[in-house]
Amino acid sequence: MRGRSPFNRPPVRKTDVYRFLIKLGGEGRWKDLKAHLKEFGWGPTTLKRTLDEMIDEGSVYKEARLGRAGPEAWYIAKVKDTDIWDTTKREHLSFEQLVVDIQNRLQELEGKPEEKEVFLKRQLQKIVRIPMDAYAALIYTVTGVAEDGKTTKPETLRLFDYLYDTVLRNIAKEPLQFCLKYPEYTLEVTDRMLRKTAEKEKHL
Repeated sequence: MRGRSPFNRPPVRKTDVYRFLIKLGGEGRWKDLKAHLKEFGWGPTTLKRTLDEMIDEGSVYKEARLGRAGPEAWYIAKVKDTDIWDTTKREHLSFEQLVVDIQNRLQELEGKPEEKEVFLKRQLQKIVRIPMDAYAALIYTVTGVAEDGKTTKPETLRLFDYLYDTVLRNIAKEPLQFCLKYPEYTLEVTDRMLRKTAEKEKHL
């Protein structure tokens, strides 16, 4: 039996779980993983312990999401991109360099199609958030000016137009140009993001 074999050692178990999550698109519900216990060759206790160890090590993180029957436990495989999105590093680099770093990592993942797809989708999700965060920052800035009461409404709107045209337009256009290289994945990622936001708003 596998439970008594060298394949049941912790490092092998963790590799099996990580690969399975990648096959699922990088994430899976507890019940999805539990349904494949025969494939793993373990019991639910071993699977849960393996997932907990992976969370402690940082290769997987757990997230509660609302399903049709209530909250569900999701396990998400982490991808190697912290060096690409390091905030200190990014402050001094252009968006073009960010794209170069992502493309270089994609080349490193050649021959690993499932892992490459998960990595790319995670990057697209982060890139889509760049203009979203920038627009929120613009609204915050303009409403902050309005709250001071030192400008009229027409002046505040002119400030918005100026910042939108000179700053936000470029911030939004660069990510779009990257996303257009992968339209199918971008549609999938943005649809999931919008659905997730809508689901959260239902329970506000």
